[in-house]
Amino acid sequence: MPTIRKAAVAKATLLDPKAGVWREAEAVKLQLQPTPVAMQPSKYIRETYDQSAVGAVRELEVRALHNGSEIFWRLEWPDPTRDDDVSEANRFADGVAVMFPFGEDAPLITMGSQAQPVNQWHWRADLEKPYNVTTAGLGTTYRTPESFIEARAVWEGGRWAVVLARPLKTPDPDNHVPFQPGQTVKAAFCVWEGSNQERAGLKSYTPLWTEFTLEA
Repeated sequence: MPTIRKAAVAKATLLDPKAGVWREAEAVKLQLQPTPVAMQPSKYIRETYDQSAVGAVRELEVRALHNGSEIFWRLEWPDPTRDDDVSEANRFADGVAVMFPFGEDAPLITMGSQAQPVNQWHWRADLEKPYNVTTAGLGTTYRTPESFIEARAVWEGGRWAVVLARPLKTPDPDNHVPFQPGQTVKAAFCVWEGSNQERAGLKSYTPLWTEFTLEA
């Protein structure tokens, strides 16, 4: 099980995707697969989208650290185009998200259920700030008024590197999964390739939860 190591490093440094401290974090290589078009809430998408065209990004490198009060996720993947301009109707932004279950048995493929919702941190290349959402099944996304999430991103050499960070605990544990040093953290990941017309439920994702140990 990968370890999210504790690092006595300033927040500003940990937020930097190019900071040297990230070389000391354990790297986890994850394979992604396309989301099933047949499960999309939109009838238009289900009837018009070719399944073979979905899921341009197939690999993701994940590293994570914490400093005792905040947790940081560094996500890196190949992307030959930087898509951060959505000024035209047929243009979509690159993006990445981390998802955490509120309960032990939350279903990943449906992004949770009414009994077992999930929490997602979502970064998009065209937005100034990442946002926090909760979902309790397909088509139930709720964006919270506050996110408490920060992000820094770098695109160079045909690759994105994004750091997402949040306090281990927030004033709103019902909408923000809390973390505790020493616990096991389950996480899943999604990537959107804007130049491939990916948006909303059209994306690449990890089909299984990955477990991490949060170092005490």
